[in-house]
Amino acid sequence: MSEPRTQKIKAQLTPKGILKFPSLHKPDTYKGDTKYKTGLLMDPNDPDVQAFIAKLEGIRDAHVEKVKKWLTDEGKPGLAKKVQVREVVREDLDKEGNETGMVLINAAMKAEYKDRQTGKVKKLNPKFFDARGQKIGNVPEIWGGTVARLGLDLMATCREADKAWGVGFFLDAVFILDLKGPGARDASAYGFQADEGGYAYNGAAASDDDDDSGYDVADSDGDSDNDDF
Repeated sequence: MSEPRTQKIKAQLTPKGILKFPSLHKPDTYKGDTKYKTGLLMDPNDPDVQAFIAKLEGIRDAHVEKVKKWLTDEGKPGLAKKVQVREVVREDLDKEGNETGMVLINAAMKAEYKDRQTGKVKKLNPKFFDARGQKIGNVPEIWGGTVARLGLDLMATCREADKAWGVGFFLDAVFILDLKGPGARDASAYGFQADEGGYAYNGAAASDDDDDSGYDVADSDGDSDNDDF
């Protein structure tokens, strides 16, 4: 019997939060790895955030139980007892290393991949929508402090350094509620009141076949009418 495989849970929408160090208009390259990426700061006192964290913990814990059962069935109960978990969100820290009171997740998408069948390299990029769910054609510069929700694929992941299980965040879409461009303050300086009125995209229209986000964004501030994140 092989080790349980992790499965991606697709098209999950986060609560609204504040983008931190986003590289979304253009991907960032580090050590030869090119990705679109961003942090998302969230208020841990927000009931929607608390529900989202509980959902993440459920994804992690369900897979950990499968791993423990597999190890036990393989005659390795000692290893099953040593399986560790890590927090699904991180405490955000300021430049001095002090907690800001916010929690943080980091999401990323590879900017390209190689098709195994054809050998061709294909480009990837996130989908972008305004606060009303309208597809954005010409993506503006998106700076730290922008209030947004992220469309993610979620998957239980094991960190190589300590073999602790948590949740990985695979970026798919960005819903911009309040856009901040050049000159915006540091992300941690913003509160959630900033999304009143909601960001509305006024640029070139996206193609019709790309208009549906696949996410439930019900109203102008990006809130959904159901509990599905």
